[in-house]
Amino acid sequence: MFRSFITFLSLLGIFATANAEFKVTDLMTDHAVTPMGIDNPRPIFSWKMNDPNPGKHSFQRAYQIIVKDENGNGVWDSGKVNDGSSINIPYQGTVLIPCSRYSWTVTVWNKKGEYASTSSWFETGIMNQNG
Repeated sequence: MFRSFITFLSLLGIFATANAEFKVTDLMTDHAVTPMGIDNPRPIFSWKMNDPNPGKHSFQRAYQIIVKDENGNGVWDSGKVNDGSSINIPYQGTVLIPCSRYSWTVTVWNKKGEYASTSSWFETGIMNQNG
């Protein structure tokens, strides 16, 4: 009986691991984690899709980036982009305000249509006020 119980628990562990969800990790803005004082008017975003069970479904099929200002107002929504890119994605929203904090969320879809999201932030610096 005890041996059957241990076998059952082992099988549950294998099943749980096999169905673990992927995560989006290592968010970066202009090659830095939560940078402060960036002067780039069009910062670039990067992330990694981390799948504990790599296989034929463990690659990114699409992404969406949403950037919001300090008041929670949207300043850019990329919409769902059917692309596997996750490095150097340029900001394409409204003009960023100097000395402000922005939050951003990226949602990633895998080949099976499953998705995961995570968020980060960055702060702009004085920026080039002279055009």
